[in-house]
Amino acid sequence: MSLVSESRAFISMGVSCQTALQLQRHAGFLSSLLNDQLLERSAFFNWVLVSASDIAKVVERLHLGPIMPHSLYVPAHAQEALRLEDFKLWFWHEKLSDAVTQNDVERIAKKYERLRNRFLKMLEKPARYIVLSNTQNNIEGFYPYQTQGMNILLNADIVSEIACAPWATNQYGRAELIAVTYPRRWTGRLHPYVSYLEEDDTVWEGSFAGWDGALQRHLMPDLKPKNGSEEISHCGRGDDFQIEPRQLNWKNGADDHPRQPFHSLVGDPRADG
Repeated sequence: MSLVSESRAFISMGVSCQTALQLQRHAGFLSSLLNDQLLERSAFFNWVLVSASDIAKVVERLHLGPIMPHSLYVPAHAQEALRLEDFKLWFWHEKLSDAVTQNDVERIAKKYERLRNRFLKMLEKPARYIVLSNTQNNIEGFYPYQTQGMNILLNADIVSEIACAPWATNQYGRAELIAVTYPRRWTGRLHPYVSYLEEDDTVWEGSFAGWDGALQRHLMPDLKPKNGSEEISHCGRGDDFQIEPRQLNWKNGADDHPRQPFHSLVGDPRADG
């Protein structure tokens, strides 16, 4: 889920479902931390897969116009997820290509048009936190990653492209970005907006404690950078970043997590809340 109040929004923006789940699990924690009543809300990116390098481009597309039935690409191959036009975004929890009908396509388009509008409304809030992660352990077992060019690696250029996009700024200023990653899924120089987590042994959910620490480090003033580092521009290219992260907590282990589908969930994340 994404989380909203009258003045704030924590906006899930990829690359997979773990981001939305962790925001959902932290709704009470964040409400208490910020003394604000944050409510769970579905939005466009909550339960999709999206290539890290396409996130900013997809948001630009969402600003251009409505999602219509012709905006959805139905693959010719059986048992594949529908995609958004020419983008590497998969509607992972909708009907698959061999089961979907024209009526389904129209229904799904209407649903994501509603979620598109809700997402754009979130970007109008006075305080906006764009949240993304690539720490879902089983992504590498899925065909979008294996054969369809889904990029799950993050780097400073991708983070900056999102954080510094025109749509990330409104009359109240620039949105803040919170990115959660594993060291092996990060390339290049470090970035001050990023929390580097120790790998966990979950299938897709992620570590509650790891996310808890990442959110606290980002949001609590006494844990933010000192000595004027807040004034350093975060909108350059990746090679421009020299700031060391506040806390590195990783291990160099083999990727030995079980690879299981994450359609088998407790409850149904596809519900349009």
